[in-house]
Amino acid sequence: INQKEINQAAEKYIEMVGLNIPPDKSVESLSAGQQQLIEIAKALSSNARIILLDEPTSSISVNEAEMLLNLIKRLRDQGISFIFVSHKIEEVLGLADSVTVLRDGRNVLSADGEISSPIKDMTRDELITRMVGRTKEFQSLEMRDFDKSDVVLEAKELRSVESSKPKTFKLRRGELLGWYGLVGAGRTEFARAIIGYDSILGGELYVNGEKVKVKNITQIQNKHKIYYLSENRKEEGLFLDHNVKTNITSSVLKKMRGFLFFLNPRKEQETAERFRGELQIKTPSLRQTVRNLSGGNQQKVALSKGLAVDPEILIIDEPTVGIDIKTKADIHRIMYDITKKGKSVICITSDMPELVQIADRIIVFRDGRIAGELINNKDYDHMSKEIMNLIMA
Repeated sequence: INQKEINQAAEKYIEMVGLNIPPDKSVESLSAGQQQLIEIAKALSSNARIILLDEPTSSISVNEAEMLLNLIKRLRDQGISFIFVSHKIEEVLGLADSVTVLRDGRNVLSADGEISSPIKDMTRDELITRMVGRTKEFQSLEMRDFDKSDVVLEAKELRSVESSKPKTFKLRRGELLGWYGLVGAGRTEFARAIIGYDSILGGELYVNGEKVKVKNITQIQNKHKIYYLSENRKEEGLFLDHNVKTNITSSVLKKMRGFLFFLNPRKEQETAERFRGELQIKTPSLRQTVRNLSGGNQQKVALSKGLAVDPEILIIDEPTVGIDIKTKADIHRIMYDITKKGKSVICITSDMPELVQIADRIIVFRDGRIAGELINNKDYDHMSKEIMNLIMA
């Protein structure tokens, strides 16, 4: 093996995809966006003329996604063809020449069996309707007023290890509260301090008017009925190599006990079946390994695991990242239905349209602090400007 020639060839393809990194650098040390570009460089090195990309921007930053999309356009102009699988409407409309819509394993683009349609003939609303099969889920949820509702969670000048600036906020019964901010704004760190993952340095936390000294996540979850669903569901929310039933019931094993403290298979089955139906989890069997489910159904399993605890407050971090648009609508419905039962939800999201669509009230984070609070009037143009004013102030 001629290592010099290998390095020279690697440098050539690394440069072709717009990266400036040494060829002997460990891929593990690269960002997710850089790893995607290396995958394309690898394909180019084998003289690929057709490249299939499956959700290539689902786990990379906005800047990295823009770099990747520009590379795809450049290579397309050089004669390389791409099949671009994505649930992100704007990316498809801005990149593709033609589009095919698949739903439930079928091509649903048209009744006459067209395989694809020129993108210029397809509007955003029509594309959404084809993907979902209905449009009502994409209407903004009704405006609701919670000024007179009981305060179920309150932080006063709360400071955590990872987010040292003090923060104050209130969450009311039945409210769906949105937390918005750019990456690194401190939303997740603040949530993790509230539920006991991270230490609290100062300030006060109240649950249903009672001052709480946070000791650990078990205390917050079991005694105070607050459940946190991590943004990293595959590592912190699921047992990927176990089945659906085991995952759903893993948070309530005490409730699943039967004779002599052994698990009761009937209770496990009934609990798992209930959430499978209520959350419309698509799986051939409750014995199916969670790793083999789609991202959207994995998220529903993780959510079922949390709802099985019957929490009064659900904190859900980036609930719809990396899932298809229909499942995204399902997750919105589930969160809204939870609040209609008198429970409260904090939704942490970087998706501004999603936030304006579902939240009753919005708290904007910036640089580790709360930059402001907004009552959501469901007018996206107005709300997006107000949010960005707080972000950029």
